Amino acid sequence: MFDPLQYEFFVRGLIVATLVGALCGLIGVYIVLRRMAYIGHGLSHAVFGGAVVSYVIDLNFFIGASVWGFLSAMLINLTTRKRSIGADAAIGIITT
Repeated sequence: MFDPLQYEFFVRGLIVATLVGALCGLIGVYIVLRRMAYIGHGLSHAVFGGAVVSYVIDLNFFIGASVWGFLSAMLINLTTRKRSIGADAAIGIITT
């Protein structure tokens, strides 16, 4: 009989999946209440742009993607606080 719990990688994967599921549920509620449901989509586009630019200038793409994503998040936060537009609109403006 096949018992998947005898394998260490399966047990670790199960633990990580449980933790990620719980954390995503908690973070998801917070994000929706702040009206930032578009943040995952928007920042993924920003990070991809940073990875491409860092590849073009021959830099480690993790560094470029991280810097670009962080700067985009800061601009979104600044735009949302200083202007009277919603967070989803700011995400769409900054990441395009």
